[in-house]
Amino acid sequence: MLRSQNYHISRVQIIALAILTCLVSIAKQVHGAENNSDAQSVLPLAHEAKRRVSPRPLIRSIQVIGNSLVATSAIKTKIPFVIGDFFDAKKSSAIIRAVYRLGYFTNIQVATEPVKDGGINLLIIVVEKERISGVTFEGNHNYAAEKLRKKLDLTRVRTMDERELSNIAEQISKAYREKNFHHVKVIGKLLPAADGSKEAHFIVDEGLKTLVKKVRFKGNCTIPDQELRSRIFTREDWVFGMLDKSGTFHPDALLQDRYTIENLYQSNGFLAARVVDTQTDERCDGTMDITFVIEEGELYTVRCVEAPGNDLLTEDQILARIPVMPGQLYSKDLIRTTMEHMRTLWGEFGYIYADVQPSIRPDEKTKCVDITFHTDLGNCVKVNRIDIVGNQKTIDKVIRREILFDEGQTLTKSLMDESKRRIQLLGYFDPKDGVNWRIIKKDDDEADLELIVKEVNTGRMAVQAGFGIQPDSQSPTGGFSIGGSINDSNFRGTGMRYGLSGNYAVASKAVDAFVSNDWLFDRPVSGSVNVFLRDSTYEDYKQTIEEPMEHTTGGNVTTGFRIERLGYASAGLGIGYEDIRYKTKNIAQLIYPNAPILQNALQLQVDRSFQAGSVLSLIGSLGQDLRNHPMYPTDGYNWIIDAKAGLPRPSSNLAFFKIGVNANWLTPIIAEYGLVFHVHGFAGLISPVRNKLIPYRELYHIGGPMSVRGFNYGEIGPQCLKSSIGGTRAFFVNIELQIPITADGNMRSWIFYDGGSSWDAPDADRIPHELLQNNHFEYRHSVGFGFSVQSPQPIRVDWGFKLDRKKRRGESVSEVHFSSARSF
Repeated sequence: MLRSQNYHISRVQIIALAILTCLVSIAKQVHGAENNSDAQSVLPLAHEAKRRVSPRPLIRSIQVIGNSLVATSAIKTKIPFVIGDFFDAKKSSAIIRAVYRLGYFTNIQVATEPVKDGGINLLIIVVEKERISGVTFEGNHNYAAEKLRKKLDLTRVRTMDERELSNIAEQISKAYREKNFHHVKVIGKLLPAADGSKEAHFIVDEGLKTLVKKVRFKGNCTIPDQELRSRIFTREDWVFGMLDKSGTFHPDALLQDRYTIENLYQSNGFLAARVVDTQTDERCDGTMDITFVIEEGELYTVRCVEAPGNDLLTEDQILARIPVMPGQLYSKDLIRTTMEHMRTLWGEFGYIYADVQPSIRPDEKTKCVDITFHTDLGNCVKVNRIDIVGNQKTIDKVIRREILFDEGQTLTKSLMDESKRRIQLLGYFDPKDGVNWRIIKKDDDEADLELIVKEVNTGRMAVQAGFGIQPDSQSPTGGFSIGGSINDSNFRGTGMRYGLSGNYAVASKAVDAFVSNDWLFDRPVSGSVNVFLRDSTYEDYKQTIEEPMEHTTGGNVTTGFRIERLGYASAGLGIGYEDIRYKTKNIAQLIYPNAPILQNALQLQVDRSFQAGSVLSLIGSLGQDLRNHPMYPTDGYNWIIDAKAGLPRPSSNLAFFKIGVNANWLTPIIAEYGLVFHVHGFAGLISPVRNKLIPYRELYHIGGPMSVRGFNYGEIGPQCLKSSIGGTRAFFVNIELQIPITADGNMRSWIFYDGGSSWDAPDADRIPHELLQNNHFEYRHSVGFGFSVQSPQPIRVDWGFKLDRKKRRGESVSEVHFSSARSF
């Protein structure tokens, strides 16, 4: 409550002022009053006269009276005066409002007190609210006191009055209603405490919990109950209702449910359908039945569709590009979609403010509808200015070079959308809502654009410990490993990428380093340098006395460019070098002691599979990426063709030509649930050059988590005594339904179908048939499911089940692929 301000005037001053105002015989003693805290004081006539003839009083001191909880210094910060200032009564109300906003006072007065040597003492007199020593609850059986305090943020409450007490009681009631206690009653009291303060005590009468047991529909002859229930927010209670909040009753949601039902009918031909009533029947045990009474009306068919053309497009051209057509059932959703299509259509010509309005004319006799879409194009809009907002790290030019239009050009929706997609593909911004356009209309002909970005961390430094086959592994080596890495895909905001990683396991060691830039010298020309050192043990190869241990060092240098005519596809060329050595001579196990021909053939196969040497190669690639994000895509597609030619040289027995095609296609299928349908395919071939050999690592070993899940490494393809020797031809496909478990993408799951094969071993004509298995094309496939968790412990698990298990080969029913890594 805000109080008035008091001004004190001496009798001598009153007499002097009375003489100056036409010798008024009787002077009234003035105590200016103000009862409205939001208005300025109404000063008596004598006081106003005094202000006209006298200077404003000088403030000698500022005193705060009545405060115990709030520091005097905190109150003085709200006062627009300091000692030595002249007091201005017009600011008194401002003082009261500022101090009142601190929230600790019920009564505030501003007063002045004259001093002998002239001037005044400024007095701020406050009455504090009741001091609260604690907040307690009674009767809260279904809502813990600590949770209530946390939800309502009551731990910081130090003072309280009756009005605030009532507000908190209402907040408690609202919290209970959110938990389905709709009959809750809360009474608040301020009780005296032992130390003289007050205790805020709330008595809760929870009442019965409301549960929706049945949702019924009346009058729905066409759309079944099950379909209607699946569309509305209100759901019936069931055994696991606590997981998806089924059975929850929200009175406000009933209005939305009515609109949803009406829209469903009106999008299926029932133009005049409506929900005429919503009935609730609550029983004494708190359970409730809800009934929606529906009036379906008659089915209406679209008879005629018109969309007047103009100089840009004829009516026939417009009608050919919209989904509404004569003969269809009337659909409200389809009309909205058509309006959006037409806005997008006109936006391609620069009319981004085009207004499309449908005229719907039903004929009740024939039950037909005539629809005309009227368009007001407005003016063609050009881009006046493009501003980028939110890029704290990424420099402007890195973003601007992905924008396909400049200031002064006509603004079209397709250019905006494609520019947005290209910027998202950089991977520097939040994949969910990290890149957005904002159009600011300057006038009818021009608009400013703001590109609003939300950056994410692009650098990472980690120490890792893991188990299982790593996602980038090209060999079957698994088991426990430790490693570390440091990388950044946007170094200092320049768009440059670099990475350094190391990994150590009992059977493998690896060190990789790279640096790359997609825009060398601010041109769309890429360049990259990569060097590596890898030690790999082929644990699954069982035909040697000791497992083959390969030591590889090498690197490559590549450059690339964009091809605008191919939809900004990327082409790359490079040169690489690898030196392959084996730590020990690979000696075949003595499997055929009594058959020297077979034993020698086995040794020959081991020697040719694990041949040491060096490879100087030419590398080429051509690809296109039209996905909506490089790391977490949910829509779009990409493809890439990779070619590698290991050049024949006199100093090496290794030379080959290899080409492969990779493609991905993704599409969201139920957007509200975040479901994504993903198809991945691969096909490749490799061939020796001039009767040279192909490195074991370069051959296709199909099976495992990176190709066909549910099978072991190399299990689908040529084998020598059940050890993979690799094929020169390969094909596999992965089809997934990706299902997010958490909204932030930290936990994901999927169900999958995988299938593929590799065949045609490079030395098939040299290997006796007693040693060679599975050399022909044999399509194998599996189904399964998997999930991944990113934090706090990154884990990926895939469990695949063979659909064509070969019992005679001793195959298992399924395989579980597990990998884990953790950052410390």
